[in-house]
Amino acid sequence: MDLSAYIQWLRSGEVVAIPTETVYGLGASIASEAAILKIFETKQRPLSNPLIVHVDSPDAFSKYATAVPEAVYQLAAKFCPGPISFVLPAAPSLSPLLLGGQTTVALRVPNHPIALQLIRELGTPIAAPSANRYKGLSATTAHAVALAMPELKDRIIDGGRCSAGVESTIIGFEQNTPVIYRMGGITNVQIEEVLNQPVVYKGHATGNPKAPGMQLRHYAPETPMVVANQLAQVVNQLAPAKLAVLSFRQTISHPSIIAQEILSPSGSDQEAAFQLYHLLGKLDAAQPDFIVAEWLPEQGLGAAINDKLRRGAERVIF
Repeated sequence: MDLSAYIQWLRSGEVVAIPTETVYGLGASIASEAAILKIFETKQRPLSNPLIVHVDSPDAFSKYATAVPEAVYQLAAKFCPGPISFVLPAAPSLSPLLLGGQTTVALRVPNHPIALQLIRELGTPIAAPSANRYKGLSATTAHAVALAMPELKDRIIDGGRCSAGVESTIIGFEQNTPVIYRMGGITNVQIEEVLNQPVVYKGHATGNPKAPGMQLRHYAPETPMVVANQLAQVVNQLAPAKLAVLSFRQTISHPSIIAQEILSPSGSDQEAAFQLYHLLGKLDAAQPDFIVAEWLPEQGLGAAINDKLRRGAERVIF
């Protein structure tokens, strides 16, 4: 693919929406502080929220981090390129704007040919949080980016629908203990199988977040959303309001339901992750009074999906 026009945008200090396997990212060259600032301005994101830096190979980790534990290379050998980000001590060459007030940086290798081509041809890593307004639904298609950020216009690279559909798992190490800061496309069980040790979860920020996606309110549609494990009961409670329903495997019937989508009729957590933001966006566009989403089984990617639903919800009902 000819990316020369987008590379010129990036080299001139602009931001570009780029496809990855997780969600679309709002990318800027890490060599331009002006461009990094434009990420925050465009997203309306606080400067205290750190960014993920995308590199083209795990070999680059040692250039942008002052220390890389052996466990990182073990995980990278299994999952990179892929939906996993590593929180590491930041090299002094990195702009503080990338770090959100921390001394660490999140690094990852995206599993998308266009993203990797862009990084290599640009000749520098790309900082890229999700291409949406702060705390809004992540975009898994170029069309969704254009709806959320119409000002980007010709600076959206259409790389098709994102294959994973949810953000990368973010992991760091505290006193040699692996710590997940954000649930995502790689599960804690997968990580534990590689490292042969338990993983700690610290997914909520009490002050400045250690990593992206730790805010209690995030990934939210514009429509108020209620997440529940008993859909029919909550639908009955909310009626006669206009309702849009996101269910895991089966539809339900009620006269108040104006739109309904199923994450995975077969019960696949991978399909559900792939569909999550895409279907939430469709239900949001139906302009209901409420979206009612079903809580998934916590196995596999279900835990990460539930984490996104919980953070995007006005209420969670059990």
